[in-house]
Amino acid sequence: MKGGDTLVITNYIALEGTSLLVRDNRERLDGRFPLYMTQRILELAGAADTVRSAEIASSLGAFVHSLEGESFFKGLWLSLEELGVGLEADMEEVPIRQETVEISEILEADPYELPSGGSLLVYTSRAAEFIDLCGKEGIRATAIGYTTGKKARTLRNGDHVRYLDKWRERP
Repeated sequence: MKGGDTLVITNYIALEGTSLLVRDNRERLDGRFPLYMTQRILELAGAADTVRSAEIASSLGAFVHSLEGESFFKGLWLSLEELGVGLEADMEEVPIRQETVEISEILEADPYELPSGGSLLVYTSRAAEFIDLCGKEGIRATAIGYTTGKKARTLRNGDHVRYLDKWRERP
């Protein structure tokens, strides 16, 4: 694949990991986080399905990388390595639930390092069509950046710029 394809994420990142945090830390979250919000995370994580969005992406000739059991950053690194491309991404566009942000903050976890099962990274030259078709199926799909022919994997968050670190398994 060449540079210039759009990177689209389906669903929300880190739902799988957030649901695990909720299940393993109910006592720490009690009184600090509303019960209805933790229940909502568990429901969303259980309902996240990638089959239909993967079918749509494949029908458009897109490259698809599942985040099942992987964090957003790990999946991003591995997929970019496989494609042999760089990236320009806007981190403000990454779909992440506010509940995930708050639970991660309370439990001192990095939401971008939490397992993101239920989400796909889709690299496509037909992003608008993919997003439209997903929308018709009730699937959230968000463009967050594009691939480049350079080696740099640039992540922008407002005025702050950083580069995606090489993925290494963490202890």
